[in-house]
Formats: sequence, C-alpha cells, structure tokens
Amino acid sequence: MRQPTFKNIAEMKVVGLGSNFHSILSPKRNNHVVIPDLWKRFFPRMHEVRSKPGAATVGMVDRLSDKSLEQSGECFYLAGVEVDNFDVIPTGMMTRTVPPGRCAVFVHAGKLDSLGQTMSDIYQTWLPASGLKLRNAPEIEMYERFIPDSDRSEMDIYIPVS
Repeated sequence: MRQPTFKNIAEMKVVGLGSNFHSILSPKRNNHVVIPDLWKRFFPRMHEVRSKPGAATVGMVDRLSDKSLEQSGECFYLAGVEVDNFDVIPTGMMTRTVPPGRCAVFVHAGKLDSLGQTMSDIYQTWLPASGLKLRNAPEIEMYERFIPDSDRSEMDIYIPVS
C-alpha cells in the first residue's frame, strides 16, 4: 500500500443520489449492491445538476454509528458531483456538505474488486499505526482518473483525520 499524501480541503457541497448501506469491512456488507446501483441511477441524471465547472464525480461515505466499521458497518453513500451552491436541487436528489479539514489521501489503483483490500489496509493497518484519529467528517472518493473495469483505473480516497 502506498503511503498517503495529506491535504487540507475546503468545504465541499455535493448533490446526488444517496442510500444507507453496510461497509465493505462489515460482515453484513452490501456495498457491492447498493453503491453500483446509485451510480447506475445517477449517471443518466447527472446533467440535471448544476455542477461546478470541471467538477469530478464524487462518492461520499458517512458513518452512521460511532462503532467501528467492522462492528456496525452502518454508513450512508452519496453518488454525486460537487456544486457551488444548493440553489437548484433536482427532484429526488439529496445534498450534503463536507466540512473543511485535513485528509489523508490514498490512491486506489486497479479494478474495484480489489477496493476491499485497499480499505482494509487503510482502516485496519495504516490508521491504527499512524497515530492519527478520524475526525467527524465523511470519507470522499474522487473519480477524476476512474476507468470502469480497467487495471489502469485510479481513484483518490480522502480519509478525514486529525
């Protein structure tokens, strides 16, 4: 696993389609069903959102429990795009605001079928050894270099830390 870079991100407003799910690290995991379905429904409607110029698609993961992802696994996922404001929200879509702050940024390289290993490496190996703590903010997935089903695909995973 590559070591992360660290970035201080500005507040981010995201509009898209969302749903609750169980984390890839949970025995109850259903992320592999819920998240692809959100993207499948969002992409045909993405043009309805007044996104920021040049905005990448964004996946936002919010933990719904203070328990570890292995214990409860309860999360919320928003498949969306960054916007400047929430003035116009398409019917049936949701909004979320990501607070500003420090993030450890990891690159997941390759197909999504190995994402579970990347997430396990981050949360079960790197985070405990780092001496850092998660801060109260969502995890962000940025899909600027994402190529579905390609070994050359890359996505950035922003883990909020303090």
